[in-house]
Amino acid sequence: MAKYDQPSIAAFGAPNQKLKLGSRFEVEAYILIDRSYIIEQNSLQAAFNLTEDFGSFFDHINSLTALPIEFLEEIKSPHAFEITSASGNSSKLGYSPQLITEGSTYIKKCNQLGLLFQSEIKYARAAEIWLRSSEEIDEKIRFYSGFHRYRQNIKERFTAFCVESTGNAQYNYILTIPDQFWSVILPFYGLEFENLTTKPIAIAEILQHIIFDRLLENALQLLKNTKPKMKYRRKEEIEKYLPTPELQNHFAIITSLINAAKGSQTIFNQLLENTLPGTSTGITTWQHDTKPENSLSSARLNNLNQQLKIAVETQPIKKS
Repeated sequence: MAKYDQPSIAAFGAPNQKLKLGSRFEVEAYILIDRSYIIEQNSLQAAFNLTEDFGSFFDHINSLTALPIEFLEEIKSPHAFEITSASGNSSKLGYSPQLITEGSTYIKKCNQLGLLFQSEIKYARAAEIWLRSSEEIDEKIRFYSGFHRYRQNIKERFTAFCVESTGNAQYNYILTIPDQFWSVILPFYGLEFENLTTKPIAIAEILQHIIFDRLLENALQLLKNTKPKMKYRRKEEIEKYLPTPELQNHFAIITSLINAAKGSQTIFNQLLENTLPGTSTGITTWQHDTKPENSLSSARLNNLNQQLKIAVETQPIKKS
């Protein structure tokens, strides 16, 4: 269950960008500056057809079937946050999606036990709508709040940098790297997603080392001669580029190796060479941006080069 320690500011989302879960079920969804997700209180109560606040409503549910004290305390203390706009800030209250899912489960249980009045069945229907989407709710929030498009823009700029720096179209397939893969490799190398714009060379070198230097020639030729296809369906909140089967398998293997390395880049490099032998002992020369913030520090570059050198010299490269 998400906890909020202090008032925050919404980084993504807007009152007119509603998260729609049904024809009559739509709520305001936001992502705060700390990247936690929150559903605005008034729109949520309207979606549930409530004329009272959630705290009072769940006091009623608690009178029908005992609810956890921690849940009751949290539902009565919605988190305060602010939305910034050109016309000024506006204050709002909201709940975490996880708390709403928990509350919806209690409403559903009451209905199944026959404890709700006939006039209260509508609350159970609203709870069912929420629960049907609860497993994908975070992804839906990212899509409707604009966070997904924000990240996609960063990936597109980074991909353009890689293609323009090398003149090699194969790097267009960087667009197909899924968010789950980014969330694994970037922390492993002490980086974060926004570093795609501030440290593109560092990340380009890493991708070259773990992906492009390890694909077979026929797989590389396919990347060079084709463009990644996009799957876009707004109704299903889908907007993503599709990797080739070889790349998809490669992402899965790299993820497994990083997990097995348990934070050790030395162990990872050894596992990488044993599992996916490199097809090249060199590193692609990237054209350095003139902006200091886009340049890889000499210390980090030397460290990376040293790691690659050790991996190549200590592990025999197997030919496929």
